[in-house]
Amino acid sequence: MIKVDRIRITTLSENSVADIEYIAEWGFSVHLSIEDGPSILFDTGNGHACTFNARVAGIRLSDVEMIVLSHGHTDHTAGLRDVLQRIRNERPERNSVDIYCHPDAIESQHVRHTDKYFYRGCPFSLEELDSLGARFRTSREPVWLGKDIVISGEVPMNTDFESVAPICFLKTQGHYARSDVADDQALFLVTDRGLIVILGCAHRGMINTLFHARDITGVNEIYMVIGGSHLMNTSVAQQTATLRAIQQLDVRAVGVSHCTGMRPASFLCENLGPKKFFFNNAGTMISFKDDRINISSFEKNQL
Repeated sequence: MIKVDRIRITTLSENSVADIEYIAEWGFSVHLSIEDGPSILFDTGNGHACTFNARVAGIRLSDVEMIVLSHGHTDHTAGLRDVLQRIRNERPERNSVDIYCHPDAIESQHVRHTDKYFYRGCPFSLEELDSLGARFRTSREPVWLGKDIVISGEVPMNTDFESVAPICFLKTQGHYARSDVADDQALFLVTDRGLIVILGCAHRGMINTLFHARDITGVNEIYMVIGGSHLMNTSVAQQTATLRAIQQLDVRAVGVSHCTGMRPASFLCENLGPKKFFFNNAGTMISFKDDRINISSFEKNQL
């Protein structure tokens, strides 16, 4: 297992910022650095924030060994071209970058509002991304990136209070079909303090994802979960059930982002308290030392 004090997590794209020099956008991206281990980029945000904020944070994206896409929606994939161009500019001798995702993540993703369909997939062609060095590695099953780092694969729908929003569709051969967002994935790290879970949007449920993390790793303790929890526009009943599950699972720290929504985030903040909850925004840097979780942002925090 990974010693937690070797891990550093920096959020590069999010709806709001944690410090004055960073920029915000509607999207999500996280950089994961492990001492004597891999440098991983999880999602790429919705535009230029990922590359801009990486420079502010002192992170060389050309050192990233692999990119993991939580799912195919624009606000998680539209930074891909910028990231690949940055890698090529900094390391022109590098021929390729492995990008891990579910097969549906590179299909034609849409959402439906008021009986109209809007494209919400990756805005770049596979040919263009391939020309910049992208090498897509797709799988529906969990993929181990090392003995202690695993991509979730498809998340089972097991709770009775979480569901996939009915607005998501895939377009195949000119026809729109309801999508259960099977490409929704998370990243799990097995550490000496328990699991660290990084969510993209948790379309298939934050709690479903946490249960899945325990099932495929065999580790019951969840040390920290960060990322989008897709509680925006959910009922008070679902938010309450989510809170209860977090408490029952005894999650040490919860840092929500992106699609959580302001009111659900405030609900979790009020009920979990400052010793367990934090807002995970662009520029937030998380490190670990002496059984402490250090949250580096303009609003200082330590859990």
